[in-house]
Amino acid sequence: MPVVHSRAVGVLSGLLMSVGVFAIEPVQSAAPTFYPANSSSSLVVNEGIETPVETIDLAGDAIRLSGLNGLAEQVRNVAQQVLNLRAVPIGRQYDVAGSLAQRWAPLNVQRVLRSEFDSLNDVQQQDILTALEAPSVERARTLELEAIASQSSAEFRDYMSRLRTQAPAASRLALIEQLDNVQHFSSMMVLARNAAYPVLQEHLKDWQPTAGWAVKTQTQTREFLFYVHRHTSNEQLRELITQWQTPALQQWLQQLEPKLSAL
Repeated sequence: MPVVHSRAVGVLSGLLMSVGVFAIEPVQSAAPTFYPANSSSSLVVNEGIETPVETIDLAGDAIRLSGLNGLAEQVRNVAQQVLNLRAVPIGRQYDVAGSLAQRWAPLNVQRVLRSEFDSLNDVQQQDILTALEAPSVERARTLELEAIASQSSAEFRDYMSRLRTQAPAASRLALIEQLDNVQHFSSMMVLARNAAYPVLQEHLKDWQPTAGWAVKTQTQTREFLFYVHRHTSNEQLRELITQWQTPALQQWLQQLEPKLSAL
């Protein structure tokens, strides 16, 4: 939990892969994106034994299901949006990319994500996987992908316009805020900007982030969540929040933020 690009590519990769999920100005998802729950299990052949042995990568599953595997891309996407808006020459863009890559390369981020996951005991790790594989969480991932794909649609723009002029019910707002908090969605979006902005300021001496950008990022992230869950009942939201409140999952996410901020 930002323009939301496809979780797959450009934001943090290619907000993670190409998908800049929550660019600063327009509301697109740059917030931690959730990726499809494809199994990360792999088959390895033991020398001398031809029978494939299945190995389970619990950390890889948790990272992918949580959406955190796109964080390095999100940082790159944040920087790229600023560079594009300012029409920075390609040569200088490479300088910025090089500086970001020194600390925020995907492998560096993966190392932190895995290290903190591996610091948890077996029961905690399984609790995290159980929560992230819950039907309510899987449904939310599907809804988020659909919302990301709809960002350029008239429906998306109309919804955002109404949301900004017609205050939602206080009870609904409280649930969306709670969901954002337990997913660490907007806090990860702010973290990505905190990583990219100093590098941009170093290379673009006359550039400064807009005043109040952190609050604006949080607002945009929550607006996106409103759109994602526009057809989700309050009861379904509470069930989703309950899964994300799993103690082990919260411990992992809370441990990650200071470690990622220190990259």
